[in-house]
Amino acid sequence: MKVTANSQRGQIIILFALVAVGLLAFGGLAIDSAMVYSDRRFDQSTADAAALAGAGAAGNVMQTRDIYSFKDFDCSDFDVAGAKMNAVKHEAIDAAINRAAQNSITIDNNLSDQHGVEVYCRDLGEEFYEKYIEVKVQVTTNTQTSFSQLVSSAPLVNTVTSVARVYPPTTTGFGNAIVSLDDTPCASYSGGGIDFQGSIDVTIDGGGVFSSSCISGGGHVNVGVDDPGFTYMDTFDIAGGGVMNPLPATKSQEELPAINIADPADKCGSGPYVSQTGSGTIGPGNYSRIKVGNSESLILQPGLYCMKGDFEISGSANITGHNVTIYLQKYGSNRYSNFSVTGTGTVILEAPPDFEDYTVVANEIQGVLIRSADNNTAGVITLEGGGAGLFEGTIYGPNNLIKVGGTSSTNTIQYNTELIGKKVSVSGNTTINLNYDDYDFSIRESWLTLVR
Repeated sequence: MKVTANSQRGQIIILFALVAVGLLAFGGLAIDSAMVYSDRRFDQSTADAAALAGAGAAGNVMQTRDIYSFKDFDCSDFDVAGAKMNAVKHEAIDAAINRAAQNSITIDNNLSDQHGVEVYCRDLGEEFYEKYIEVKVQVTTNTQTSFSQLVSSAPLVNTVTSVARVYPPTTTGFGNAIVSLDDTPCASYSGGGIDFQGSIDVTIDGGGVFSSSCISGGGHVNVGVDDPGFTYMDTFDIAGGGVMNPLPATKSQEELPAINIADPADKCGSGPYVSQTGSGTIGPGNYSRIKVGNSESLILQPGLYCMKGDFEISGSANITGHNVTIYLQKYGSNRYSNFSVTGTGTVILEAPPDFEDYTVVANEIQGVLIRSADNNTAGVITLEGGGAGLFEGTIYGPNNLIKVGGTSSTNTIQYNTELIGKKVSVSGNTTINLNYDDYDFSIRESWLTLVR
């Protein structure tokens, strides 16, 4: 008996139709998803660019208007018309709006509709990373889809957010008047750290002390600092009747960013290195030695003094140099330039300013008084005179011991300096006043980051 299947005829057409609808749906969803993803990526790029543009503008205004984290960064003036900080806010808003417009997206100056820009001032403490301007941009757009219209006629909405943060310019030491860079534990002979010894009174006005390793003290030292106080990464130890105010605080995570001042070796030229001893007036250039002793007077004209040999000031010598930078180099397999001030003379040495308009005339480095070469790993910078005078500017010896102090109760030297070295030793029987609340140092420009 023959059996037929006429009732099953045409089923393949139904199956094909169902599969075709499914394929069409998946294809439509893929196209719609691609459109949404493309629009969202474009919106995010626009928001990122606008936030970074706003942060960049804020940084530029802070630099040009002398707004620095350790002195003039004041969030209380952020909404005060005519104030420096208010100018930072509005320049950031305008820059963000203009940058978004370049991508054909119009935003305003509020986020109530999740489509605009707002700028915030954050002052969370005295550390360098606790003061910043934050620029938040949100972009909201609609994507007109194809297949999704079969489900809903409403467009798909994209909302993206970008947040950029800009930190104000600050000094090389990030508000610290004394910085030790070497993180080798202080128990090691070659370690870094900051050490206060003797019957010495040290007052740091406007800055703190930071050690990548230890802070130690002995004798009857009395050291007082301003914000951000004493900070160390390894150990703290004070013996005898020493006092440090406020008490040092350990930091296990928040280290300083990399500190670096450009090495000016290429600015010294190929000319001969000459020796200068005794009185006179000299100009910038290459020197194998500069030595000034008892009753001798020396004037340094503005510029860069490249040393392959020692710079010595001793006895009752008098020396004056305005707008100068002294560069200490290595000059042999085991020969390293040193800088030393001892004796009772008058020493006035000032770096060219970095916080104001200044025209460099002879390769001097703005804000830098002494810069030791990176390969000068054994030179010593000694400021131990008992006379009078002024040191002004950054003293930077990344691989050097910096010694400060003296034994004279009549010491009237003013230190408008930041001391940045491998190790810093402050000792003697004298009084040292270090003023960090002035525009005398090397500047780290404002820097920004995209945080969201």
